[in-house]
Amino acid sequence: MKRFNILSLILLVCIVTSLLSTTLISAIEDFSHGWNVGSFEIEANKSMSFFNINLKEKEQISKIAQDRLNNGGNNVVLPNKATIIALDKEDFSKKINIIQHINGIIATIIIAFCIWVLVLTFKIILLFRREQVFEELNVKRCNKIGLLCIIIGLLETFINISNTIMATKVVELKFYNISYSHTIEWTAIIIGLIILVFTEILKISTTIKQEQDLTI
Repeated sequence: MKRFNILSLILLVCIVTSLLSTTLISAIEDFSHGWNVGSFEIEANKSMSFFNINLKEKEQISKIAQDRLNNGGNNVVLPNKATIIALDKEDFSKKINIIQHINGIIATIIIAFCIWVLVLTFKIILLFRREQVFEELNVKRCNKIGLLCIIIGLLETFINISNTIMATKVVELKFYNISYSHTIEWTAIIIGLIILVFTEILKISTTIKQEQDLTI
């Protein structure tokens, strides 16, 4: 029983830490980019937008890279992600502003959900330390964490897809195509599903323990 408690606790902490680290780091980076863009907008008195996007090199860039290496170049950098800052087009600026405001609200919700997940995890850890593992309260909290993780993944997916769509309408790159790969946040969704499976196991174990207690 003690071994199960320890392993369950380690699994839950690792899963939540993995989710929070990637999500919070991404949110902090987006906030930093947005703050810098906003500061520049005020100084330049121009409306600008920024997009975090995935890139895929066009065919000719591979040839250019090969030529550079053949001609004595030491290295070639082929980025697969980028942040694009662009002046808003007049005919598209209103739509961009609306979508970016929506994305900002969603990003705030994501951060709030991450904090909620952290609080729920802390409460579960406290009960585990008291060896109160098979409790209905733990089942409910684990279930909430799993659902929140899935919702966070879906919200991040919406932001990624909307950023990619907006970027394709605002900019065109010479050597790269804007890619839709990695727009779906599978990590958060899969983590949520794993926690829900763990929750079902915990629920069954809790029911068995309650039946044994009643029998005794």
